[in-house]
Parts: sequence; structure tokens; C-alpha cells
Amino acid sequence: MSEVKKQRGQSFVKATTIMAVLSLVSSFLGIVRNMVMNAIFGLGTDQDCYQAAFLIPDLIFMMLVGGALSSAFIPIFSVYISNGEDDKGYRMASTIMNLAIIFAFGLCLIGEIFTPQLMRIITKLTGDRFWLAVKLTRIMFFQCFFMCLCGVAQGICQSYRNFTPSSVGGALYTSCTVGIGYFLWKFFGFGIEGFAIGVVIGALVNFLVHIRPMKKEGFRYYPKIDLKQEGVRKFFGLFWPMLLGISVTQINQVVIKRFGSGLGDSVLSAMGNATTITELPVTLFGATISLAVFPAMSQHYASGQVDEYKKDLSLSMRTMMFITIPASAGLMAIREPLIRALYRQGMFTEENVHAVSVLMIFYIIGIVGYCCRSVFSRGFYAINETKVPVRINITILTLNIILSMIFVKFWKAKGLALAYSVAGLCSMTLLGFFLKRRIGNMRGREMFVSFIKSLIGSCVMFIALIPIRNYLMDVMPPDRKLIQIAHVAILITIGAIIYAVMALILRMQEVSAVTDFMKKKFKKKKA
Repeated sequence: MSEVKKQRGQSFVKATTIMAVLSLVSSFLGIVRNMVMNAIFGLGTDQDCYQAAFLIPDLIFMMLVGGALSSAFIPIFSVYISNGEDDKGYRMASTIMNLAIIFAFGLCLIGEIFTPQLMRIITKLTGDRFWLAVKLTRIMFFQCFFMCLCGVAQGICQSYRNFTPSSVGGALYTSCTVGIGYFLWKFFGFGIEGFAIGVVIGALVNFLVHIRPMKKEGFRYYPKIDLKQEGVRKFFGLFWPMLLGISVTQINQVVIKRFGSGLGDSVLSAMGNATTITELPVTLFGATISLAVFPAMSQHYASGQVDEYKKDLSLSMRTMMFITIPASAGLMAIREPLIRALYRQGMFTEENVHAVSVLMIFYIIGIVGYCCRSVFSRGFYAINETKVPVRINITILTLNIILSMIFVKFWKAKGLALAYSVAGLCSMTLLGFFLKRRIGNMRGREMFVSFIKSLIGSCVMFIALIPIRNYLMDVMPPDRKLIQIAHVAILITIGAIIYAVMALILRMQEVSAVTDFMKKKFKKKKA
């Protein structure tokens, strides 16, 4: 049974494609959520409080579902699958899930009681803004229970290289947030609290999506806790260092928003809107590619196929740079038309467009760093090495705090965004350097050549897009929504064509990989 399931597992390219499409849908829904909330509330107190309240649940979500639980679980569970010991794997998974239920219940209880104290630590809000943030946090704390369960369920599905439930669940999570929030506002007169309720229901749906695929793979649940099982001990040996390591990015966000909450009204809202757009490539490509390649790297290294592990690492890094460098350059060029097309309606003014656009400049700088660091991090986790990433991440967290304290004095919110980006680039550099020391040659020449070619193609695209953008503004003033959308569509199309032509001229290997894959798919359909 195990061998059949392994063969049924999705290939890297197929898994990446599926996750990319579904992550794109999920990210688009996140933008739709912002569009709805911006139109209803604008940039101001309500959204500032929502952003502050979402810090703790989002931190837990990213640590458990986006990171530590599944990252610690997959390498161990994958070994059981590879060795045909599926039942032992199910017993280990059941123990982890049962412990997660107990932990989540306690977490929710403590969170509900000590919410005011937590909010005083992580924000500088005062008065009515503070108590509204406390109210919203108490509502959203209930999502933590379902997210703990979802972290284990996601790890089981991804160990079988079934990435669809995770991506579908993420899309439904965001859909519930915006759909239920809008429904409660429209028909029952709820304020921002309706969107907080939507977050909790979305978390429940996210977990439920994984149940059927788990059963299909043959998973059996055991209502027992066996702390003596070797797999459970190994899990916790990996989990705690990974928890600290993976949480650094989110803790960085907490640090930044704590400083931002003291800069006045609308700052947190503007930062939230800017990060939603700039995190699109990080979610769509960074998380997708690193998650897709992680089970393969884990299984190859566990079975002694070190060269295959290095090939996986090199391919994922080259693919990451091939996509994220031009994505960053393109976002930099079209950021203001994009924000206008997405958010300029209702209570969201042209002044708000400019405020978010300026912040995006500084967030975009760090996109490549945060995308590539996710691959390097999982490169460490695949070989069961957690100490080095933890040390690096603690260093980066300290650096971000220091830079935030310095930069906020000179550039306020822009300085906070810059500190976050610099921390991401430093994290990528250090993780890559120490991973090379740990595993030796990791096809660095291939990565460097891919980086240079991607950078050249992206620079040409950026330089070409600026005058085109200005020309469109002159001949087609963006005073109507249809024209605003047309600006973005035209610029994206032209930018994609320019980069594709440059990739062909530079003979980038990644183009050949993509075209070969498409040819094979076309031949299969034709046959």
C-alpha cells in the first residue's frame, strides 16, 4: 500500500503548479477581503484595530499551519511511509493530533483571559482603539483551536505529496472571512466584528477540508497518547527549534506593527494593505515552491540520495529566482496603478492610494529574500538540522528590532518596512551560506547564473515599463474603474512579454524546463 501511495504522489512540477494556482486564488481572495474592508471602513480606526487584533492569531496560524507543525511532522511521517510502516505513522500522527487538541484548548483559555495584557505588550493602542482591538482578538482566538488540528492534517496530506487540500483550505479560509464578514455587515449591521467571526469559521472549514483526503490515503485515527513512541520523541526534538525558527518572520511583523501602532491613525491599515500585495509573491511562489519540494528533499536525504536532494534544492532556488525577481521589479513599476485599480473606491481615497504605494517600495525590496529563505530553511529541515536555522533566525530577529528602532526615528512607517526587508535579505544570505557549509557543493554556479540572468531580464523590463506607465496615465486618465483595470492589465502583459523575450535571449534553463513540461502535457492531451 505504501509503494502505491508513493507512486501516486505528485511530482515537483505538478505539485508546484497545483499549489501555485490555488495559492493564487487564495491570495486574490485576500485582496478581495481588503477591497471590501477598505470600501466599508477606509483606512482608519476600525482597520487599525483589526490589524492589531489579527497579530496573535496570525502569528499562531503561520507558526503552526504555515510552519512548525507540518515541517517537523513531514520528515518523520515520510520515513514511516517510505519504510512501509504506515500504521506506526498513523499512531504517531494521532498522538500529535491529540496533544494538539489539549494544547489548543489551553491556549484559547489563556488567550481569552489575558487578552488585555497581551495587547499591551504587542501594541501601543490606547483608549477606545485598545478595547476594540481586545474585543476582536478575543473573537479570533478561537481559530487557534482549529489551526492546531489543521497543522497535523496538512502534514499528513503533504507527506503523501497531496498539496491540494492545504491550498483549497487556505482559499476557503479567506473566503469565509470576507463572505461572512460582508454578510453580517450587510444584513445584520455588524461592524468590523463580523470579519473577526468570519476568521474563526474559516479556520474550522480549513481543517474540515483535510479530513476526506486523509481518509482516502488510508489514515486511521487512534484516540491515544503514546509519548514513548520513537516518532513522537523525534517530532518534539524537531518541533521546538522549528517553532522558534519559522516564527521569526511573524514575530518581525509583530515588532513592526507594535512600532506602527504608535505612529497615529491609518498607519497600521496602510501597512496591512501594502503587505497584502507584497506578500502575494511570497505566498504564491515562496511558500508554494518550498512546500512542494520539501517532502521530496526529506525522502531523498532519508534514503541516502544526497545528490537528488541537492538537485531538488537547486531546481527550487533557480525556479524561485526566475519568478520572484521579475515579480518584484514588476510590482515596483506598477504599484500605484495596481493599488488604484484594487482599492480606490468607497472610503478609500486617492491619498490612501499614495500612502500605500510609498510603503510598498520598501516592502518590495525584501520579497526575494523572504522567498529564497523559505527554501534554504526547508533545506535544513529536510536533513533534520534545526540548530543552525534557529541561531540565524534569532540573530535576524534581533537585527530587525534594532533596525526598526533606528529607522522609525528617521522614516517612520517607511523605515519599519525597510527594516523588515533588510532582515529578510540578511536571513536569506546567512541561511544559504551555512547550508553550503553543511552539505558542501549545492550547485551554486547554476544558482548564480540564474540570478544574474533573472536580474538582467528584470531590469530591462522595469526600465521599459516606467515610460509606458507614464504614457498610459497621460492618454488614459484613471478616473474610471475600467480604465484603472486596463492600465494594470496592459502593463502586466507588456512586462511579461518583455521578460519572456529576455529569458529566451539569455537562454535561461528555466524556460526550457517550463516549455518541455508544457509540450509533454500537450502531447498527453492530444494522445
